Amino acid sequence: PTFGIDEYESFSPASLLKLPLALVFFSATADQPEVLEHRVFITGTMPDLVQAFPPKKSAVIGGTYSIEELLELMIVYSDNVAYQTLELFIAATPERYLIREQVFQEVGMIDPQSRVEDAITVRGYSSVFRILYNVSYLTPDHSEKLLSWLVASDFPYGIESGVPPGTAVANKFGERTVSDGSRQLHDCGIVYFPGNPYLLCVMS
Repeated sequence: PTFGIDEYESFSPASLLKLPLALVFFSATADQPEVLEHRVFITGTMPDLVQAFPPKKSAVIGGTYSIEELLELMIVYSDNVAYQTLELFIAATPERYLIREQVFQEVGMIDPQSRVEDAITVRGYSSVFRILYNVSYLTPDHSEKLLSWLVASDFPYGIESGVPPGTAVANKFGERTVSDGSRQLHDCGIVYFPGNPYLLCVMS
């Protein structure tokens, strides 16, 4: 059973897109089992994306990381350097970009081309957590790994701050200042309340 309040109102996804991006890489292992072990050297400069909640751990320019290491940094710490590196990796070939588009469509997400502002709803984004919890898209091992990263995510100010201490929360937050000057903050995730886990998604 579900209920929502203004669940179809559009918001800027911001860092929420990091979770479906992770699904792109995990789903690619079906045809490319080695993709998570592929190592990437981070060179040049990255766009300066201001974060009100900066990551406590981040990939370093000049460092070399596996795709899996970058995914973990992106999900656990919401690291923008890891996120931008993974985006560049996908954009490097048309084949990878087509895979991303296909995954975003299959999980009911937004068009990746429209991801800057007003492009996602609570109802749409919550579908990503449902497919992870129900193990209906990735393999059981990959679903479990991604959920374990979400449980370890470093954002104690949203959903996690409102549940009893010690209650596991597999969540992803996002923040964005949009073109009209307004600021948005979102937090969505699974609360593993004993005997009755539930999904809560708040966008503001």
